[in-house]
Amino acid sequence: MIALFTVAPTSPATAYPGGISFYIAGKVGQKAVGSTVFFGAENLTQAPQHATTYRTPNACLWLEAVNKDGEFHPLEPQISGWRQCAGPPYATYGKDFQIPASGSLAGQIPLPDLPAGKYYMGFGAWPSPTLGVSSLILSFPFTIGTDGTFTEFGTDCDGIEDGALCLPIRLPSSLLG
Repeated sequence: MIALFTVAPTSPATAYPGGISFYIAGKVGQKAVGSTVFFGAENLTQAPQHATTYRTPNACLWLEAVNKDGEFHPLEPQISGWRQCAGPPYATYGKDFQIPASGSLAGQIPLPDLPAGKYYMGFGAWPSPTLGVSSLILSFPFTIGTDGTFTEFGTDCDGIEDGALCLPIRLPSSLLG
């Protein structure tokens, strides 16, 4: 299995438990179409539940193409059932999901048939209805070759995302112990 990512907030400033997970069951050299995309949430019991908040639906699985300049753009042609996400991160092309009040969601979908190219896929969720609380997001790039197989998987960004670029965060040596 390639591209397995999980995030669980651990900062004392975070007022919610739980986390999200996201991965594609695939490997370099394997046919991409139909590969299972798994995503979910565990113990996000404070995830927004009411349609009166802008944070519902409270989760989104998204997929965007990456052009030769590293910029994201919607898929062309569009895939049936995919549209702009109402939930985080408000991606231009995705599928919305609602994490129930239990805080747990387990989902899976087959990867759609995509032409050769570079793509960026991710899963995001609002862990709390409180303003100022950031969304949880896991995402990574992958490339499909002309033969329809995965040719590359990237890594989740542990820095600051600027378009399709991941800028590493350099911590001051005083914080490194």
